[in-house]
Amino acid sequence: MSHMILQDFHIAAKKGLPEHPFDLSKVVFHVNYWNGPTEGLYRLKDREYWFWCVDESGKKKRRRVFVLIELSKDQITEEKLWHKLFKLLVKDGKRLKPQNEWDRFYKPFRARPSTYIPLKSIVGKLVEK
Repeated sequence: MSHMILQDFHIAAKKGLPEHPFDLSKVVFHVNYWNGPTEGLYRLKDREYWFWCVDESGKKKRRRVFVLIELSKDQITEEKLWHKLFKLLVKDGKRLKPQNEWDRFYKPFRARPSTYIPLKSIVGKLVEK
């Protein structure tokens, strides 16, 4: 979902949003990863939301903060489709597909139009404990 235009989400994460502990087992899938998932689809209370890492801090231990973004059913369906295509053409689990197949995914993926996500779509935050 890197094609989203996220404006001031880090500011919104500091305001009085409902806070939930981040639970790796509730990650449906991730699309970005750096020492742990940083963006993807998350299941919370029988609903699915997009999560996006907006802060990474902590004195002794890294503590990430993610915003929960409410997407439409169509947007969620589209993200699941792109994830399915990624698994089919690029990587499924730890198994990489032949590199000559990757462009079949990445060319149309990169050509997608950007989607503006308004601040009101942020409905909560996840915090690593």
